[in-house]
Amino acid sequence: MEEVSNGLRDSFILEEDGDSGYRLKGQNIVKKWKEKTGLKHYFNCSGSPDWPPIEKCWRKPKSTVKSQMCLTYEDLVEAVQDGWHKLDQKSINN
Repeated sequence: MEEVSNGLRDSFILEEDGDSGYRLKGQNIVKKWKEKTGLKHYFNCSGSPDWPPIEKCWRKPKSTVKSQMCLTYEDLVEAVQDGWHKLDQKSINN
């Protein structure tokens, strides 16, 4: 694992959204890397207005993929594309 340069470590704080993947217990290599390098970080709530609009854009594709049975890579690609096509401005604004 590479070290974070002193300048970056001192001036950078990583804001995370509380996704459960970032908080895995046990063998979480990302957590271990952050601890080893001294990277400052904190978890913000997932509904924070600080988060960029792209976070809201993932809802439709994720929902579409979860609702379809994807047995092949092609099925998965089709489901993701279908979800992106369902995305509209109203969904992003809410």
